[in-house]
Amino acid sequence: MHRPLATLSALSLTALSLAASTSGCGSLDPSPPSGGPVCTSMACTDGLDVVLRLAAEDADVGTHRFELMVDGRAVQCELVVATRGDVVDGACGDGIAIHLGARTRTVELPSPVPGSVMIGSEPVPGEYEARIEIFGTPREVRVVHTAPGRTPFDRTATPIYGAFRPNGPGCDPVCQHGEISLP
Repeated sequence: MHRPLATLSALSLTALSLAASTSGCGSLDPSPPSGGPVCTSMACTDGLDVVLRLAAEDADVGTHRFELMVDGRAVQCELVVATRGDVVDGACGDGIAIHLGARTRTVELPSPVPGSVMIGSEPVPGEYEARIEIFGTPREVRVVHTAPGRTPFDRTATPIYGAFRPNGPGCDPVCQHGEISLP
C-alpha cells in the first residue's frame, strides 16, 4: 500500500541542521546573548537509518516484502511498486518507515529570499535503494527484502550511534543517530 509519510528523514534533519548552522543558527540577531551560543529550537528523535543499495531489478515493479527483526521484535511490511522508477513510502508498524526507489541526493535550490538558498533533493540516475527509518536506538537489526523474482536479501547489522545536535554545537536537544549501509 502506498502511503505518504509526514516525517522528516534523518537526512532531511541533517540538511536542515546544516542550513541552520551555516546561517548563524537561524538567529535574526547577529549579537549572541552573553554566556551562551545562539540556538534554534528544532526538535529531534533518536533514530537509525538502514540503507540497502539495490540494483534496478531489486527496486522493480511488483510487491516487495520486508521482514525486519529489531532487537527481537518482528515487523513485516509490503510495498507495491506500480511503475518502474516510482518512489514508494510505507509505514511498517510503530516507529518504522520504509522508502523504496531511486536514491536521492541533496541539492541547493534557488530561493525567493535574496542571499539565501533552499535545500531539496533530486534522484540519482540509475541508483536505487531501500531506506528503512527506525525510531529509537536498536542494538541489532536484521533485514530480509524479497523483490519480485529475485533472491531474498538477508543481512544482520549492529549499528554505531553518534550524537546529533540539530540546533548546533552546545545547544539542546542531543539525540542519538546511526546509519548502516548494506550492499
